Amino acid sequence: MTAQDRDRVAQFCRVTELTYVIGRDDDLPRAVRITADLDRATLRALASGDASAAELDALKLSLEIKLTKWGDDVEYTAPRDPKPMQDLGMAVLGLLFQAAA
Repeated sequence: MTAQDRDRVAQFCRVTELTYVIGRDDDLPRAVRITADLDRATLRALASGDASAAELDALKLSLEIKLTKWGDDVEYTAPRDPKPMQDLGMAVLGLLFQAAA
């Protein structure tokens, strides 16, 4: 990561709340909640010159993942064209700006 990328991640973390819920008896994860409240200045800083950020006054995000059925077998198909994790952050921001437009 570049220094600018690290600054953006730090800025995003300052406006983000993470809640991690575990089971009382087994300590297994049960839920993960992420909320973020981004104001205009933060959006512009995170967008790094993307003109679409200027169209937003604020953005409130909320994501909750519930984890259940521990011990059950799981089947999945790997993606055909996997991308590196570093592409995820910018893709998510791009989608958020598109959705808000």
